[in-house]
Amino acid sequence: MPKVRIDDTLEMEYLVDDFTDPWKKPEVLVLQHGCIQTPELLYAWVPTLARHFRVIRPYLRGIGGSTKAPADYQWSLNGFTSDLKNFLDELGVDKVHYVGGSSGAIIGYGFAIQYPERLKTVTLVGHPAKANTHHLKPRKPWNFAEMVKNGQQEELIRSQAKVIMGENADPGMVEWHVKEGMRTHKETAVGFLSAWSVLDLTPELPKINVPTLLITADLHRNINSVGSTVEEMQHHQKLIPGSKLAIMPGEGLPQFMSAEKSAEAVLQFIREQQAAGNC
Repeated sequence: MPKVRIDDTLEMEYLVDDFTDPWKKPEVLVLQHGCIQTPELLYAWVPTLARHFRVIRPYLRGIGGSTKAPADYQWSLNGFTSDLKNFLDELGVDKVHYVGGSSGAIIGYGFAIQYPERLKTVTLVGHPAKANTHHLKPRKPWNFAEMVKNGQQEELIRSQAKVIMGENADPGMVEWHVKEGMRTHKETAVGFLSAWSVLDLTPELPKINVPTLLITADLHRNINSVGSTVEEMQHHQKLIPGSKLAIMPGEGLPQFMSAEKSAEAVLQFIREQQAAGNC
C-alpha cells in the first residue's frame, strides 16, 4: 500500500480506490476511519463513492502501517487535523470532500473549523462534536484508556463492537471488527482515548462555513451508545449554518450498518451542493 512522509515523525499509509472514467480528472474524497479502527472497516462505502470520486482512505497515526507516535507525542485534535492537512499537502491535493465516521467525524468537525479552505463538503457520521456526552455517564468507572493500559484492548473493542453493530450483527462481522481494531498500537489507543475524553467542539459549530451533512441512525438511542443520537444531531444541525441531516433506518452506527445508504446520501448531498454552486 502507498505511503507518504508527512513530517519527521510520521509516514502515513493510505488506500486509494478510483473507478471514475479514465479520461476525466476526478475530485478527491477522503474517507476517514475512527479510533481503534482501520480504513478497511469502511469497505462498503467504496463501490458507490469510488465510481464518482478518487477515494482516499488514510490510516491515522499509529494505526496499521502509519508510523507510531514518539513516546513524548502530545495527542490532540490539532495533531490529527494537522496530520490531515500535511497529508493533503504532500499529495498535492488542494480541496476535498471529507467523510468521517466515529472519531473520524470528530476530526472532520475540527478540520472544518480550522481549515475550511481545504474542504468542498464535509460529512460527519455517527458521532456528536463531543466525547463526554450522556452515553459516558453510566460507564464512568469504565475508563477506556485505563482498560487499554491494563491489556484489555481486545475486551474493549469486543464490548463496543456489539453496540456499534447492534444486537443482530453477524458474529463474523464482529470478529473481523475486533481483528481490525487490534491493528491499533496500544500507545496510540491510550493517547487517542485520553485526548478525546475531554473534547467538546459544540460551542465552535456555528463557525463551520462548509456545506455539511450529518448522518445518524434513527434507533441509535441506547444510553450506552458510542455514537450519536437523533436528538444530538438535530441540535448540531441547528448550530451549523445550512447543514443537512440524514437519518438512516435501524440500529448501530450508520458507517457500518447502513454504509451503502449513507454513501448514497453523501453522493446525493454533494450533487445538490454542486448544482447550487456551493462547491
